[in-house]
Amino acid sequence: GFAVVADEVRQLSMRTSEFSERIRTVVDEVSQAISGATEKVASLASQDMIHVLKAKDHLVGIIQHFSAMSQRTADAVFEVHDLVQRIQQRSEHAVTLLQFQDMVSQLLLFSENRVQWITRYSGILQCYMQEAVAHAGIENLEVIHALRREAEALQKQIQEQRQSSPVSQKSMEQGSVDLF
Repeated sequence: GFAVVADEVRQLSMRTSEFSERIRTVVDEVSQAISGATEKVASLASQDMIHVLKAKDHLVGIIQHFSAMSQRTADAVFEVHDLVQRIQQRSEHAVTLLQFQDMVSQLLLFSENRVQWITRYSGILQCYMQEAVAHAGIENLEVIHALRREAEALQKQIQEQRQSSPVSQKSMEQGSVDLF
């Protein structure tokens, strides 16, 4: 009896050793397969990471390019704005100069007319004075009255001309100008 049990234990021990050896082989194969899979996953991950980093660098380059373009555009817009302001200032200055030139032209014409009136008035006065000296007496009184009437008429015309001045500018900022 004891020999049969010992024989069975031996066979069981051998089968256990064989089974353990098979398990060990399977575990080694699985371990090697896992190691291989881990290496492949790491390799793929590394390649994917390289592609991701290259794509990131490319995007950073594009963003920097657009940023530089945006800055150049902003600089150009600022420069155009500055030019527009300078053109506007120079245009306003040119308009002011044209208004001033027109005012001066009108005032010169007005002054020329005034000088003509004064010259005419002076001529009439000289004429009457010569008449008064040449005709002494009562007739002289009529000449003086005629002279007074003529002088008053000329004085009235000068007053009317003074009130209708073509330029009523009080300052460079405001006033009215009769444009031709």
